Amino acid sequence: MASLGLSFISLSGLNIMQKYFIDWLNQQFSNFPVNALNLIYIAGAGVALNWIFGAFTFLATFKSISKLAAGISAK
Repeated sequence: MASLGLSFISLSGLNIMQKYFIDWLNQQFSNFPVNALNLIYIAGAGVALNWIFGAFTFLATFKSISKLAAGISAK
């Protein structure tokens, strides 16, 4: 149960930090001129950000599940 709680807290903390970072990026992108922002999106910045956020989420999930599996297999 302790490893399950630890993995849940780790994943929840990462999700909160990721939400703050996404909100910060949205705030920064709102300061860009519309034409420059459209060029950034055409260049693929939106897709790149999706890949980065997906990779962070995958790594956090993978590590928390590894901790959970280690806790279960130890008993």
